[in-house]
Amino acid sequence: MKPDRIKWWLSAPIHTYALPLTPKTLRETLCVVQSALQALERERPGFQAGGSVESHLERIGLLVEECDRKRPTGVDGKHGGLHTTECGCEDRQL
Repeated sequence: MKPDRIKWWLSAPIHTYALPLTPKTLRETLCVVQSALQALERERPGFQAGGSVESHLERIGLLVEECDRKRPTGVDGKHGGLHTTECGCEDRQL
């Protein structure tokens, strides 16, 4: 993402959403959607899905990053003991 775009995102108002999903589940779903949009863009360049595919992919990327902040993983891709107050793990001990 472009640095000026990052500044804008960081200064934008913050909204919260109550979802019955853990960060892991939401991240997995977002990654599926992200891959599907990338495939769609390859098959139909310039496809407009209510905005440019690039802008949708940027927003999905931000949501994935937020899931990663709430439920971090190590270099091996495993969550392990990297618990946070928002990770959604039943066995977390903070």
